[in-house]
Amino acid sequence: MRGKKLFKKEGSSLIDIYFKDLGKIKIVTLEEELAMREKIKELRGQNTPEAENELIKIRNSLVESCLRLAYSKAARCINSKAGLEELLQVANECLIAAFKRYDPGKGVRFSTFALTCVDNGIMRYLNEETKMIRLPQNVVKNLRRKEFWEIECETKDDNIISEKMGISKKKLEYLKNIIQCNNSLEEMVYDNEENGKLLKDNLRDSKAVDPMDNFIREYYAENIRNIMKKVLNEREIKVLNMMYGIGEKSMTSMTYREIGKKLGVSGERVRQIMIKVFEKLKKSEDLLRLRAA
Repeated sequence: MRGKKLFKKEGSSLIDIYFKDLGKIKIVTLEEELAMREKIKELRGQNTPEAENELIKIRNSLVESCLRLAYSKAARCINSKAGLEELLQVANECLIAAFKRYDPGKGVRFSTFALTCVDNGIMRYLNEETKMIRLPQNVVKNLRRKEFWEIECETKDDNIISEKMGISKKKLEYLKNIIQCNNSLEEMVYDNEENGKLLKDNLRDSKAVDPMDNFIREYYAENIRNIMKKVLNEREIKVLNMMYGIGEKSMTSMTYREIGKKLGVSGERVRQIMIKVFEKLKKSEDLLRLRAA
């Protein structure tokens, strides 16, 4: 019943059909599996089409017998960022791959071996496909062991958990530091029960220009340009712009000699012009008011 509710929550007709079909599948008994093990040992040494077909039939029987258990594994991750359909597909692919690796001579039931493969396959899929930062598989495995022992021991004490895991406290601290929750920038963040904003709207861009600072700069720049037009003549404005690189973004500050070459006068003449410019600006009442603002 629990599985049925999960499927309805997903709201997929294909999932509903799949779930109904699970109830029709025959479960392989222990006696039947023991007979299949002997058959697998015999057939894997034969390279004939008949042997291959027989292996496919045995594989289908064993895999189909584990579909319910594979669903149970996938359903436990239904609240993750991966959908149930994706997880079921991964789980079923892992069941088929498990049959190729299954060694009937070791005396382990296929369902036990296959579900271990399914569990590892789902965890690997979640780590690689649904996270922005991919962690190495050994780290993922240790994180899962850490969570298991915390639940088993009902404690998060570093001394107890590190002892149960057989690792140092330093390595345990490393595992704790890399546990991060990746949130979507499109996630809603609520100041209260009613007002909500996207997470990206609450993040500040350190490279962005502050609107108030930009307004103040534009305000002073516009007023200074107006004062220059009012107090100075066209030639004096041109010399001042070239001296301090004002105007075009690509313009850089120039020396007296460089400005002189541009205007066809000597560097000394340019220096004299600059002296007059400063004298005029110092006497400007508009500039004095702007400085006092």
